[in-house]
Amino acid sequence: MLGQVFLIFSQVNTTASWLWSFVVLFTTLCLLMRYVQRMLHLVKQRRNQDES
Repeated sequence: MLGQVFLIFSQVNTTASWLWSFVVLFTTLCLLMRYVQRMLHLVKQRRNQDES
């Protein structure tokens, strides 16, 4: 009985840690994409200023 509970708890724990790592990865990707978009926007602005 106790072994079964421990097994379920360990399964839930691994699932939670996998979910947590996925959320962290997703957040990091979103921040990275926003940073890249901002940098590209700045580069475009600079190019427009150079052309005019």
